[in-house]
Amino acid sequence: LLSCAKTQALSLAATNYKSIVKKEKKMSPDLIITIARKTILTAGLLALPVLAVGLIVGLIISILQAVTQIHEMSLTFVPKIIAVGIALYFSLPYMLKTILYYTSHLYLSVNTFIR
Repeated sequence: LLSCAKTQALSLAATNYKSIVKKEKKMSPDLIITIARKTILTAGLLALPVLAVGLIVGLIISILQAVTQIHEMSLTFVPKIIAVGIALYFSLPYMLKTILYYTSHLYLSVNTFIR
């Protein structure tokens, strides 16, 4: 009696699994566009802190150069490099967390893409 109940439960689980697999999304153009959009958004979120710091420091230095009329080339590059390095140091944990989340989410959903 117990083995008969187990067999029925297993067959019911197998039919439920087959119906779930049929309802899964297959690779479609909409899914590809969604993945590409999320990839571009993640890349932008990773680059944003460093680019924003470089932009702000460059703007401040260019205003300082316009006011003082000192047009030294090394005056623009050295502070930008230092500021971008500091921004990269402080934003690296955020960047790492973001890329790990995106990558793990993508790897976990590969199973639904290949069906």
